[in-house]
Amino acid sequence: MVLIRYFLAVALLAFSLNAEVVAEIGKTKITLQDFQEYVDVQKFIANTKSFDALVKEKKTDKSKFLNNYLDRRILLLGAEGKGINVSTPFVEKKYQSEHLNWIRQIYVIKNVNLANSEITESDMKKIHKKYGNNDKSFKQLSREEKSRLVQFVLLDRFKIAKEKYKKKLARKYKVSKKRITAEVVAKVGNEQITQSDLRGLLEVELNKVQLNLEQVEKNNPKEYKRIAKNALEELIFNALVETEMKESNFLNQAIVKKVLASYKEQLAIEHFIIRELISRFEISPASLDNAFRELSGVNPNIKRLLPSEQERVLRRFILQRKQPEILSAYLNEKKEEILITKNKRLLDKII
Repeated sequence: MVLIRYFLAVALLAFSLNAEVVAEIGKTKITLQDFQEYVDVQKFIANTKSFDALVKEKKTDKSKFLNNYLDRRILLLGAEGKGINVSTPFVEKKYQSEHLNWIRQIYVIKNVNLANSEITESDMKKIHKKYGNNDKSFKQLSREEKSRLVQFVLLDRFKIAKEKYKKKLARKYKVSKKRITAEVVAKVGNEQITQSDLRGLLEVELNKVQLNLEQVEKNNPKEYKRIAKNALEELIFNALVETEMKESNFLNQAIVKKVLASYKEQLAIEHFIIRELISRFEISPASLDNAFRELSGVNPNIKRLLPSEQERVLRRFILQRKQPEILSAYLNEKKEEILITKNKRLLDKII
């Protein structure tokens, strides 16, 4: 009898959470449970234990966090209205090619040990000496410039901690960097790393700086050898992490499945934004000229591209800058069209 009462109480609690509506977007009801599941995903990604800790980490408040979630739901509704959802072939293909890399990064962040999180002025001075602008002394730096130094300190610490984590995994799983066959260039346990894997990663990384793999290999073999070595080390680390994830059954955890489902929704939103919002933004010849002058100043390699390739790079650069503005305009327009109501007093029930 006691057991029956317990299960009845649990069932009633679940029903209560599902029944309570924290917001409505037109006829779409957002239950407390919907929002709690979104918060749970964000807590997992941010590695925080409670909603209070999460909003503190994000430097926001509960009400704004709810607003951000509602913006996401408005975009999902907009995507669905245009026939874009998690089952759309483009979204599914992108998910299959990217989700493992994304969740692997989260796994690494959660498992890399950054023992000392406090950052002192001495730490900032050291990083300024290492990476900073030599035209300015540390005292001459603005508050914004010092804030960027903090990010560099954290990045440096993460690199060191990541290397220690890699060595720990390498001791646990057998790693061979010897070329086994013409195609297999390394092994992690039973996992093979092939020449195709290596060239694939190199192409992606070089494409980010508008460089061609074949040209680098032919014109600068010493540089090619250096970046190929770094790329192989990255592939080995990725294979180690994936082996560890399998060993710990990480991908089968309920919360991880929810995180991945949320990521697929985000890919659907991004596809909608690009296809339906950004692609319709007109770019003038003057904007392209200005972008070329700006980009060629920091990346002269753009001058080597064909005119058609240059325009593609410049358009992407301009649209990336314009995206927040385009997105904000769309959301404001929708909020004028759709009646949105919120029950903020329920936010205290979110854990």
